[in-house]
Amino acid sequence: MSRTARAQVLLDAAVTVAAASGLRGLTHRAVDAHAGVAPGSTSYYFRTRQALLVGMAEVIAERELADIAREAPSGPAEPVLSQPAESVASVADAATPSVADAAAMMARVTGHWLGPARERTRVRLELSLLAAGQPEPAAALARVADCFLEQTRALLAALGAPAPDRDARLVRAAVEGLVYDDIAHPPPMPRDHASLARDFETVLRWCVTPGSPAPDPTPDPCVSSGPLESDGM
Repeated sequence: MSRTARAQVLLDAAVTVAAASGLRGLTHRAVDAHAGVAPGSTSYYFRTRQALLVGMAEVIAERELADIAREAPSGPAEPVLSQPAESVASVADAATPSVADAAAMMARVTGHWLGPARERTRVRLELSLLAAGQPEPAAALARVADCFLEQTRALLAALGAPAPDRDARLVRAAVEGLVYDDIAHPPPMPRDHASLARDFETVLRWCVTPGSPAPDPTPDPCVSSGPLESDGM
């Protein structure tokens, strides 16, 4: 997506403002103030609130597509919104990873979304709800969902899953559910890579061998294991 450097700065500022104040607190004036530019700069590049929201959705989609592409076994690809989802670093052309390797790749992407890119992820979730009835921002965000779905379908097929088309949607729902829950209900301690990989490996193993028992869970330090024993006090 071609845009000027100034427009990019303003969109980055808009995402930060929305992360701090929610979309209700997003105004052209607030973006100007955060970006440290002259009043009216944001409205010059994005004449309406809708135009600003579409720009934010596009830049978030571009960056999440780049996150996915970096972890694809076949290497990074150009994260262009106009590309078909199948062309974005398709896993089908790469050497087949193990279930554990696939889970680790998913954990790295998700860990980035919940860690360094947490503010961006929060805004993406809020935009997704708002965009349900607005075709333009919805189309940009759908690119990420479609790309992730195709990557997951190809990965499951490579792993030998009997129903990759069906189960890719289950895996995507598991990832999105985990992301939403972590953003909406932050755990006492941030989820680490090992716990994310363990959860995704459980889901992937079920898809590859339906009905197989899940691996023995390792205690998660982010989640309470039950009531504390009394110390006699």
